[in-house]
Amino acid sequence: MALSVPRHSGRSSSIATRVTTSSSPGSVEPASTGFRAPGLSQSYFSHTTTNVIGGQFIEVGNFPVDNRASRIFGAKPLKEETSVNLSAGFAFTPTDNFTFTVDVFNIKINDRILLGATFGDTVSQRILTDSGFSSIGAVQFFTNGLDTKTNGFDVTGELRLPAGASGTLNLTAALNYTKNEITRVDPLPLILQGTATDLTSILDLVTEVGIEEERPDWRGTFTAQYTNGRFHSLGRLSYYGGFASAQPSFTDREEYSGKTLFDAEIGYHFNQVNLSIGARNLFDTYPDHPQAEFNNNDNTFPWAAASPFGYNGRYLYARAEMRLFQ
Repeated sequence: MALSVPRHSGRSSSIATRVTTSSSPGSVEPASTGFRAPGLSQSYFSHTTTNVIGGQFIEVGNFPVDNRASRIFGAKPLKEETSVNLSAGFAFTPTDNFTFTVDVFNIKINDRILLGATFGDTVSQRILTDSGFSSIGAVQFFTNGLDTKTNGFDVTGELRLPAGASGTLNLTAALNYTKNEITRVDPLPLILQGTATDLTSILDLVTEVGIEEERPDWRGTFTAQYTNGRFHSLGRLSYYGGFASAQPSFTDREEYSGKTLFDAEIGYHFNQVNLSIGARNLFDTYPDHPQAEFNNNDNTFPWAAASPFGYNGRYLYARAEMRLFQ
């Protein structure tokens, strides 16, 4: 929720302070703590899937932490994850038609619960076979084995201007920066220490990259809306920063560049019907191509699997809205 002190009416400059919190409405907490207990599925669910890892089909057992296969690789009873959230912000309104806001946040999560590494390299497979698990080639289980922190800020601005004799132009801009980092991770299971395993910790590459790099740090939008009588139009620019991913190979990390998309719409409002036509991703922008063989499945999957804006290209639409009652 966001709580703001009332801003002055009229044309004088005003500043409103604001704190952002995840607590219940009506409270003001620039600092808060929280916890999340393990879910039933994280504690008890079990299943086996067939994964393609480095071009090979491998039967992966996703087991509870008390399963013997999990305990071989150091699984421990799950406990609750805890968090500390610090946040603050302000809103600035120098004139009636302009508003500017800033929010900053810092979130630390300790003993984070997530699915750990896939213990499926040749060393792990030999250990599983020697332990009587000949039908599976890899093991995964949930763990509390890492801490993370998230830092970032949101900046927004809105400007309303007259345009022509009776038109109005609304300009809105938003910028977000969010950085996720792993601050602690448990070491390699004892049974794998001192062996020729490819793994270095309880996190595999795809999980580490997924937490820290798979979502762009930077995201921005700029929107212009023009209305004049019954006519209305919209133009939007969306920017997604660069990111990295190790999907779907689970073995190869690749970097992908940032992209900018454009949306546009025009429409006319009749007495009770509003007709619009528009385009999303007007210039048919696609994410970068993965270069690693196992990330493009031998060129059968040509786009970055973790792209934040998808890989469907341009989308054209027509929309009709009818108001039955005035």
